[in-house]
Amino acid sequence: MSKSDHEKQQMSRADMKKQAKTSSQNLVMNVLIAIVSVCILALIINIFVLMK
Repeated sequence: MSKSDHEKQQMSRADMKKQAKTSSQNLVMNVLIAIVSVCILALIINIFVLMK
């Protein structure tokens, strides 16, 4: 009984580590996407300003 509980704890810890890793990767991706979208918006605004 205690053995299975211990295994479950180890599994949950591994899952938590995995989730933390993926969440940090997602955060980095979100930041990169935000920066890229801001750059694209700036380019579009500059093009409109230059066309006027």
